[in-house]
Amino acid sequence: MIFQSRRQPERLPQSYIPTQFRSLRQSRQPATNLVGSQLPMVKVDIVIFSQLSSLPTMIQNTLRGLDLITIRGVTKTFEMGKERVTALAPIDQQINKGQFVSIIGPSGCGKSTLLRLIAGLDDVTEGEIKLDTKGVKRPVGFVFQDAVLLPWKSVIDNIRFPLDCAGVKRAAGDKRAQELIELVGLKGFETALPKQLSGGMRQRAAIARALADDPPILLMDEPFSAVDLLTRETLNDELLQIWQRTGKTILLVTHSVEEAAYLGTQVMVMTPRPGRLKKTISVDLPHPRGEQTKLDPNYHKLVMELRQDMRGKT
Repeated sequence: MIFQSRRQPERLPQSYIPTQFRSLRQSRQPATNLVGSQLPMVKVDIVIFSQLSSLPTMIQNTLRGLDLITIRGVTKTFEMGKERVTALAPIDQQINKGQFVSIIGPSGCGKSTLLRLIAGLDDVTEGEIKLDTKGVKRPVGFVFQDAVLLPWKSVIDNIRFPLDCAGVKRAAGDKRAQELIELVGLKGFETALPKQLSGGMRQRAAIARALADDPPILLMDEPFSAVDLLTRETLNDELLQIWQRTGKTILLVTHSVEEAAYLGTQVMVMTPRPGRLKKTISVDLPHPRGEQTKLDPNYHKLVMELRQDMRGKT
């Protein structure tokens, strides 16, 4: 899938409409698709990504060394009245399968815009974005700053909603939704309405909904910015567990350098607007991560380096 330049600036969006996506997964064994029919056996020459956390680091790095997202010369320009605003200057980047990429930078530098371009929700002005997801109809799931759950639907109905829109049978959709409810720690709250949930629980439901169609790519735009510190740290740990269990490629925008360092296998550092990629830092911290990670001198060194980059110091 390639998103190419329209080479024309467009008007600044007045609202962002959440969109959920769906995809298909191949495995070594005969599979049952979402509508219950059996798929033919597909021979796959690599280990399933959900098993990566149990493999030696060298093997993990080999499997994750396959480019999934390629960004070439991407710029984005908006029209604001008679003026043109360049949100993103030319950006080049490659993101490998299975990576967890944190994206940091000053407010207004185009971090969220970059996610929307990758998702295909906006068009690039110049350049192209290529997703190596041939045969996958909807390769991206998106988690926004606000959970944007449908207020009249229960937790399980919200999570199942993308599958309902895709025509998946109710029984298969309920089964998938229940699996995700257990994955994100919401078991027992299946029938609760969004107004009955805490902020952290609503974001758990939003993450589960984004995973409903099993997309290979998960984009997250400051998903934990509205919750308290303790809840945020808990959600960070839960997100790492989800990443390790599912093998998704995750791109997460955050203003927290501590969060970026703790979660990421890589950190992309953006400059002030027009946003450029200042540097990409590989995070050499062992997995699984936890409280011991936050005591690691290398973690504190990385946090200090990211702070200096954010302040324009070297």
